[in-house]
Amino acid sequence: MRKIHRKNLPTRLPITPTLTIFLAMDYWNAPEWLFGVICFSAAIIWAAAIYSISTQKTEDVFTK
Repeated sequence: MRKIHRKNLPTRLPITPTLTIFLAMDYWNAPEWLFGVICFSAAIIWAAAIYSISTQKTEDVFTK
């Protein structure tokens, strides 16, 4: 059985992980400094994802 390698799949925005982390921090009453650290980390991850999407090139993987 053949599978597509992960490097051939398009980059997706990290919407679900971001929402899950923020909802979990709110549920467990995380301190404000932790919100700042997570917001900073999320901003870096989102910037990297947007940069990757804007610079990726399309290529047909299944050429024979």
